[in-house]
Amino acid sequence: MFYASTKMVTDDAFISDVFLSPRSDITSWKPACTHLSLSESVRADLGLTAEQLIVAHQYRLNRGRAKTERYRKRKRRVNEIAASVRAKAKELQRFRCEVCDHNAAIQLAFDYHLQTAAHAEAVKNGGKVVKPLSAAALSRRASRAAALESREYYCAPCDTFLVGINVGRYIPASPRPRLLDF
Repeated sequence: MFYASTKMVTDDAFISDVFLSPRSDITSWKPACTHLSLSESVRADLGLTAEQLIVAHQYRLNRGRAKTERYRKRKRRVNEIAASVRAKAKELQRFRCEVCDHNAAIQLAFDYHLQTAAHAEAVKNGGKVVKPLSAAALSRRASRAAALESREYYCAPCDTFLVGINVGRYIPASPRPRLLDF
């Protein structure tokens, strides 16, 4: 059904199979108005009773709810398909960064990964991913550096610094320094 903004030849003849009601009764002639009457709310100048207006309003609400439900079902299905495509891309390693040993799901995620600081650091380190040290590792590193600086566990014949559990097990000044087996 089409309502144009200009007067048409069929306006004078009412055809019940084509038009719901005579166009002259329901059409407000405004410039460039091409809306369909079924997509618009019921106009007040139609002379409908209060009960008919309530029924028409309820019909419009039901149509809107049905349309929203169809959209939500389609959206869920689209998201399910997209998730399976992303999982398959990771499985087949379509977007793989060999330097970081990282599989991206989509090209956009891969491009983002290539711009991250972690990737730049891995490239700088020759492809080795360096993870940040834990607090315990930092403490251990600091205590070892302090022991080396104080020369507390230094073996002069071997020119070796001993740190940690090996201090008590080391046999100094032997031809081949070795650890004791307890």
